[in-house]
Amino acid sequence: MHIVQKLPPRVAFAAEILSRMENEHYFLNRIIFSDEATFHLSNSEYKHNCRIWGSENPYAEVERNSPKINVWCALSHDAVIGPFFFAETSVTANIYLDLFQIYAIPQM
Repeated sequence: MHIVQKLPPRVAFAAEILSRMENEHYFLNRIIFSDEATFHLSNSEYKHNCRIWGSENPYAEVERNSPKINVWCALSHDAVIGPFFFAETSVTANIYLDLFQIYAIPQM
């Protein structure tokens, strides 16, 4: 078992969300979930955020500097925003700010 976050913060978060759902009728309508992923064209996975269980070594030789694309997407109560494909190979805070100001916020 690989613990990536302790349980008490998750329990407190869940309790807060449930409380707000009960007390604020449109609370869930104001939440947007987003995530990004990196896809390598060489069919290798970016294992930083993944847990792989198997009989083979997942850390076998990986091709370095392979072509890749970074993708961002968001989900609200009534819409999918994206996908947005980053032209840059490295995503910085300024690039994320541009993503939100130019692409995401106008769609919300």
